Amino acid sequence: MLQGKPLQDAKAFQKQQAGNLALSNLTEEFIKTSHKHKLMMSVQTVGWLTIPILVALFAVVPYQRKQSYNGAWEIIRIQDQKQGKRAALELLTEGCWQRTEWEWIPTNVASLLFGGCPSFHGEDLSRANLEKAIYSQETKLPEKFDPTKEKMLLIAPGVNLSGTDLSNVDFRFSDFQGINLTNANLEDSNLVLVQNLTPEQVKAAKNWEKANYSYEFKEKLGLK
Repeated sequence: MLQGKPLQDAKAFQKQQAGNLALSNLTEEFIKTSHKHKLMMSVQTVGWLTIPILVALFAVVPYQRKQSYNGAWEIIRIQDQKQGKRAALELLTEGCWQRTEWEWIPTNVASLLFGGCPSFHGEDLSRANLEKAIYSQETKLPEKFDPTKEKMLLIAPGVNLSGTDLSNVDFRFSDFQGINLTNANLEDSNLVLVQNLTPEQVKAAKNWEKANYSYEFKEKLGLK
């Protein structure tokens, strides 16, 4: 079979001489067969490259996520530990908003892509330092638990966060549609990969120049 440059040269010659020189049926069939063989080899190569990706997606990622979740639950359930519970809660509730937006996706696939978004009903969060911990309307917090009293941050469309200290908060993958950020402190906050955030919202806040944005959003803000 022809491969690589010889096959390219044969195809180019066949095209150039189509009207001047008639190739034998055997020659034309040989070129066509070589071309089909090349396509099959390309498909086979792509298939072999896809296997490791699928293994990572359906085996490695769920295993790593489960290990992280187990560690987070241990932190949540240690009664005399305050440090780390905010990060643990945010890890366990990652993907709650995405699961709601993409509710047509089968549960097992959604858990694989966005996380489990578990319920905290029955868990004791009273001793946890949850100040500035992010939660959404989909977060299943314990009964009689007041997130406002704990100074947690509700991130949901239309929420009023004017004048709120949002410094050093990681907002990645949050939805900021219609959120009021007037005079909110954005110093060192992470606004990379935030959904539905506009330059007008950001510039109404304080210290917005000192927050972290994606390269594309920096251009919209006129930042270098």
